[in-house]
This record gives sequence, structure tokens and C-alpha cells, in this order.
Amino acid sequence: MKTGIFLSLLGILMLTLWGRSKVFEKIGISRWKGWIPLYGGYLLYQKIWKPEMFFLALMGCCGRLMNWAFLGMAMFSDLSFLYDDISPESTVMMFTLTSLELIFFLAGLLVHLRAMKHLSACFCRGWGYAVGLTLLPPIFFPHLGLGFTQPAQHAASDSQGGA
Repeated sequence: MKTGIFLSLLGILMLTLWGRSKVFEKIGISRWKGWIPLYGGYLLYQKIWKPEMFFLALMGCCGRLMNWAFLGMAMFSDLSFLYDDISPESTVMMFTLTSLELIFFLAGLLVHLRAMKHLSACFCRGWGYAVGLTLLPPIFFPHLGLGFTQPAQHAASDSQGGA
């Protein structure tokens, strides 16, 4: 049972990366670079929008990990939680870090949504397709990469991809 779930998830990941590599080929980036997550993401942002925005989107993902680390340090620096006596200061600290995590996550999500809007605009698609690329990449990247739609000539050659 667990092996079947693992193989299904691995198949979905491979389908997504394959579709992404085909999208890379269509917009003029080497196809093999679509298989490398961080490097390929940076090149995609460089081609369709601004490369600096990739680091903002990445900060949204890494902000969650960073806040988990800070939350762990805050909890373990005060040993009173072992006795079920959580101080108000540690509660405020946990609320603050959780709020920061949510803000970083939402900011990264919005930056990524905007980048997917630029990618969908390259293929003459709208905001709905951008939302699909953001939330359901295993469906929308293969559809975009394996479909007959070609990128617009001006959008694929422009390194900024618009404003």
C-alpha cells in the first residue's frame, strides 16, 4: 500500500517535471534545466519576469522552515513548557512567529502567482491559467508543455516578460 502511494506520487512528480521541461523548451531554455528545481526556477523567472522575484518567492517557502526553527528555539529556551506552565511571553513569541510565517508564505505565494501570470501571458492565457499553474502544476504544466500552444513571439524573446 505504501509503495503504491510512493510510486503514484513519484509518477506525478515525473509528469510535472516532464511537462515543465517541455515548457522550458518552448520558451527557449534548454530542456534539461527544467528538471532541476531551484536552478530551473531561477531561469524561468529570469526568462518570464525578473530573477530577483524568484528569491522573494523562495523566501516564502524558506520563511516557513526558518520560522519553525525559531519557534523550536523559542520553545526549548524556556523549560517551563515541560511542566504544562506556558508563560505569556512564550505564547506571544509563538503567535508572533506563526504570524510571520503566514505573512512570508502569503507573500511568496503572491509573487509566484504573479510569475505564473507572466508565464501564462507568454502563451496568451489569463489569470485562471496562472492560478492553475500555481495550485495544480501536475495538470497545467504538462498541458502547457505537451499542448499545441506556442508562446507569443514577443513574449518568448523578451527577457523581462512585461512589467
